[in-house]
Amino acid sequence: MQIEHLAKALLARNFRPILLPTSKEADTSAVIGQLLHYAVSGVIVTSDAPPTEICEQCAAEGVPIVLINKGEDIRFVDRIVSDDRMAGHLAADHLIESGARSLAVMAAPSVSYTARRRSEAFLGRCKQLGLDAADPAADQRLSERL
Repeated sequence: MQIEHLAKALLARNFRPILLPTSKEADTSAVIGQLLHYAVSGVIVTSDAPPTEICEQCAAEGVPIVLINKGEDIRFVDRIVSDDRMAGHLAADHLIESGARSLAVMAAPSVSYTARRRSEAFLGRCKQLGLDAADPAADQRLSERL
């Protein structure tokens, strides 16, 4: 849904977005390297952050890079980061104000940077308000490390 909105906004401004899906196994730098051969106007990365060398190469070629919800602080790169702390707090406040008293974070064992920060904020807010909230995925991650 977010990608669709972004694509429509780019099209409205006469840009032609190219979507290149990658996986955790894929090399983000190789994908961005391929894009540079197409003389793109810019790169928006929603998956893993590219290596610094690729960012420097894009900067040298005048191609801006924007990272979406990535915690890394890389030179030559702009970032758009959601307020995960506020999102976690708002979710906890809403549920508690609605009368919920038995709360839990339901997430996959391997979560993204954004999801982890939201979960931490949610759990912290619950604790702040005097409620214990369960986090089964964190419990599973801990038991796997032991």
